[in-house]
Amino acid sequence: AALVAAGVAQQTPPAPARGDWPTYRHDLAGTGHSTLDQVTPRNVAQLSPSWSYALGPAAGAPPGGAANPNSQATPIVIGGRMYLPTVDRVVALDAETGRELWATRIEGGAPSRRGVSFWPGDASTPPRLFVMSGRRLLALNALNGQLVSSFGTAGAVDVGVPYNSVPGVFRNVVVVGANTAPGAV
Repeated sequence: AALVAAGVAQQTPPAPARGDWPTYRHDLAGTGHSTLDQVTPRNVAQLSPSWSYALGPAAGAPPGGAANPNSQATPIVIGGRMYLPTVDRVVALDAETGRELWATRIEGGAPSRRGVSFWPGDASTPPRLFVMSGRRLLALNALNGQLVSSFGTAGAVDVGVPYNSVPGVFRNVVVVGANTAPGAV
């Protein structure tokens, strides 16, 4: 596994707000469980979709890219913003309405179809999202989606091996696994 420092002072992430889903599988323990109680066995049959968002290529995307999202993404939600990868970009949506707040096209390969990670930032650094794209770990400003130019080389670190899952974030460390064949170096 590769470890990459987020490049900031040590800090402790704030406790998630009620209703947030701040990381893949909900929390660092990987429980995959929300404590919200609005949906119950009594009312689940009465639910209906509030909004939807297409995960296919961005409008005007050049031909030849992936057309099928084949998404296995677990969106994360922090402070009313939902973040997730699509077939060719990472997006931030208003979690209540589904309105797109920003979209960042990922050049040089598709973003991981599993999801993104969030780092809350500190007094001098805005919050960041981390996403894999092949061998590259990308850092995006969570407020506007721009690649963080001070992270690695123009917002990317080549971790040496491909990884198509969600980077783990603990305090100011990003942990990335590897997609390699058994016994391969």
